[in-house]
Amino acid sequence: MKILYVGTTTTVEYMSDSILHGLRSVLGNDVIDTIKINHMYTDYTGDLNNMHGKGFTLSKTLVDDIDRTDITTKIRSKYFDYVIYGAAQRSDSLQYLDLVREVYPPNKIVFINGADSWRGTVEPELLNVSGIHFLREKLSNSSAYPIAFSIPKNKIVESIPDKSYYLMPLVPGVESTYIYRTQDEYYEMYQKSLFGLTWKKAGWDCLRHYEILSQGCLPLFLDIAHLPTTMMVTYPRKKIEQLLNVAVSIDNFKKDMDFHYDERITISNVDFSSISFTDPETYGYLDIANELLDYTKTHLTTEYQAEYILSIIHSLN
Repeated sequence: MKILYVGTTTTVEYMSDSILHGLRSVLGNDVIDTIKINHMYTDYTGDLNNMHGKGFTLSKTLVDDIDRTDITTKIRSKYFDYVIYGAAQRSDSLQYLDLVREVYPPNKIVFINGADSWRGTVEPELLNVSGIHFLREKLSNSSAYPIAFSIPKNKIVESIPDKSYYLMPLVPGVESTYIYRTQDEYYEMYQKSLFGLTWKKAGWDCLRHYEILSQGCLPLFLDIAHLPTTMMVTYPRKKIEQLLNVAVSIDNFKKDMDFHYDERITISNVDFSSISFTDPETYGYLDIANELLDYTKTHLTTEYQAEYILSIIHSLN
């Protein structure tokens, strides 16, 4: 099977990057990105520190041995079995669309919208373009298929690391805690922490939720009770909701409270200094951590997400 993958090079789109990684992991060089997404490749020489999230987890994970020549000719000859638009919410990421629609039927064209808030960023006419649609921030009245973030299999720890402290030092949205210069330092912070704070930011789904799990850390997903059931459908929501119910005590905190978010998208009405934890010996956190790590290895990888996309495509053809 050969896939033409149309991404974006004008900005970092981690949803698109994660899907490209998964498809390449499953199908190898039969997945061709039309324009080289430079930071994804091992030969990238730019400064990752200038990227959002410093490029941790997904950058420099692919080898560039791709033949990107004669794309137009290949489209006209139906060289590709499917065409996937990996960042369909961005107008710069719809290259070749007129030609693709001329040559391919709708069930061979895939649109993936990984935007934080799809209603504000998607090209208005795109939802009226026939094809197979996937949405990250999927609403209940949308006919599109849900899509979620994922993590490369080789970035997941083999076993639960030894823990040095209860709560990770990094607080999402508080830039003064973003002190980690390398991916190894960033991952070590999660590995040494029993619990990691996370919540909705610009959108419900984000790579941080999966990075926490991948390093054997337990997510304290404070606002998970408000997470729509149509989003993050592969995430182990029930287990993490149960964990939140018994793991912590926070002054004036209720899981279904009305959270306030400041301009940095940090929850501003929770006193993090007041967090206390149930005794690990009483509740068996490490058993839960092992269970969630096993789940992460089987259900939250880029490869799993790619297989899911391919299974949907196959079912409609």
